[in-house]
This record gives sequence, structure tokens and C-alpha cells, in this order.
Amino acid sequence: PVLQGKSFRENTAWTSAESRREGLSVRRCPRRNLTKLSTASYFEENPRTKHTLEFDSPQIDREVGLHERIYRSYYFVADRIPMESTGATHGISSLKEVRSRMAMHFSNEMSRLHRDIIAMCSKVEELINDAVRGLQNRSSTLSAELVVRDQEVNQLDVQIEEECLKIFALYHPVANDLRRVAVVLKIIGELERVGDLAVNIAERSRDIAPYADFPLPDRLDEMATESLSMLHSSIDAYLELDADKARDVCRRDDGVDALNVELLNDLRTQMSADPAKVEPGMHLFSCIRHIERVADHATNIAEDVVYMIEGEIIRHPHLRDSE
Repeated sequence: PVLQGKSFRENTAWTSAESRREGLSVRRCPRRNLTKLSTASYFEENPRTKHTLEFDSPQIDREVGLHERIYRSYYFVADRIPMESTGATHGISSLKEVRSRMAMHFSNEMSRLHRDIIAMCSKVEELINDAVRGLQNRSSTLSAELVVRDQEVNQLDVQIEEECLKIFALYHPVANDLRRVAVVLKIIGELERVGDLAVNIAERSRDIAPYADFPLPDRLDEMATESLSMLHSSIDAYLELDADKARDVCRRDDGVDALNVELLNDLRTQMSADPAKVEPGMHLFSCIRHIERVADHATNIAEDVVYMIEGEIIRHPHLRDSE
């Protein structure tokens, strides 16, 4: 909540000197009061006293059930809030109503977060699909366009990260909600890297375009199709909360790795046989590695999805086997 045009950050920075100038009495609640006394009951017992409350201990999480920042956001500048002898403050008649309102705000924040990550997934899929299509068509002009579009992905990356940090700070999610927000933070990092890979592929495609006689390997299309399919499936697994689909994406990564090794070996053979193919071959070498990295990022997303749904970390299975 914003009180008197001040943001939450500005309100929490309100100093004792400023409070005195405003005629407020600033008091730090002793820890012993917090363990047995809720904010609502404090005002009920002190209906004529105006205080700015600052909580000392996360003990209030257990005793009252809401994080201290939530209370501070409602009660920070107390004399701006009408108080009645019944203990009603800022239109909140009971602690139950506070919890209800905060649950509603949390639900709205999670819905907004879900919409934003769907938008980011869509933009990244379009980017990487266009980049691979540009490589197949030997496009020399696509890279400039993709650089601009990648900036939109970067903006969403920062925006979603800020939303996640806000949720952590204000609501302290637990259990499934905690895993979901934590996984979103990891997924946006993977998606942002896929967007960067799309730009890199388009730039390498631009450099290959002048070499019209340089052949692209037949199995490159197969590898690109599989990598993009894995990315799409991992995103679907997140949206559908489908752990089985996510595990299937992880299993498919070995096939892309095998194609990667095969294509790179063939490319080395071509460059060894014909020195004129070295320069375009090095650009193609980078493209193959970038496409393989798309599959790796898809696998990482799928592993995070399994953790979000089942609470099990499936990365690095050899470490679990050794234990």
C-alpha cells in the first residue's frame, strides 16, 4: 500500500526525525510483545496511541502468520490511518481480514508472474525459430532484427526477476509457492540465454551467407528441429505442470548430443580436406554448438519443472548414485 504518495520503500525509510516533525511517536516493539501480541490487538489495547511499528523478530511469522513487512506496509505511518476503539485500522477490522487481503494480493502477483513468463516464453520461441530458419535460408539481414527483439526478452527478464524478488520480500511463500517462484527465477535465466543464442546463430548465418557453395550438413535440420522441439516441450511441461513430459525432455538430450558430435566430426573432416572451407566451417561450427546449447537449456528448464512439481532435484544423477 502507498501512504500519502510514498512508496513502500520510502515508507520503510521513514526516520525518527521525520516522524517527530510529523508529530508521530516512533516506538520499536519489544520482542516479548511480538510473541504474544498481534498488531490488531496492540491497537485494540492502545486505541488512542499513534505509533509507527517496527518489528524486531521473525517470531511474528509463527505467532501471527504474516511477515513483518506485510504489517509494516499496512501500519507504517499510523496517524494516517483512522483508528476506532474496536481496533479497526485502515478499514481492516480483524487479523483474519488482513490475511484474506494479503492472500488475494499474493494470488494477483502470482497470476501476473505467470502471464509475464508466458509472454517471455513466446518471444524466445519465436526468436530461436526465426534464427534457425534464417540459417537454413542463409539470411544475411536477420541478425539486426533479432538484436532488437532480443532487447524485449532482456526487459522481460529483468521485470520478472524484480517481480519474484518482490514476492519473496513481501509474502515469504512456502512449499509449492516457494518452489514455483524459485523455478521461475531459474527459467527466465535459461530463456534469456536462448534468446542470446538466437542472435548468435543469426550473426553466424550472416557470415556464412557469402559462401554460397559451402554445403550445410543434411542432419543439421534434424538437430535443429529436435532442439526446438525440446524447448517447446519443456515450456509446455511448465505450463501444464507435467513432470512426465519434463522427464522425457531430459532423456531426449542424449540424442541431440550424439548429433552434435557427428556433425562436428564431419565438419572437421571437410575443413581438413579443403582449406577454403575453414572460414565458413568455423562459423557453422559455432552454429552447431549454439543449437546444441538450446537443447541443454531446454533440459535445464525441464529439470527445474520436475523440482517445482515433485520437489525432487534431478540434476547431476551421478552425485545421487554415489550417495
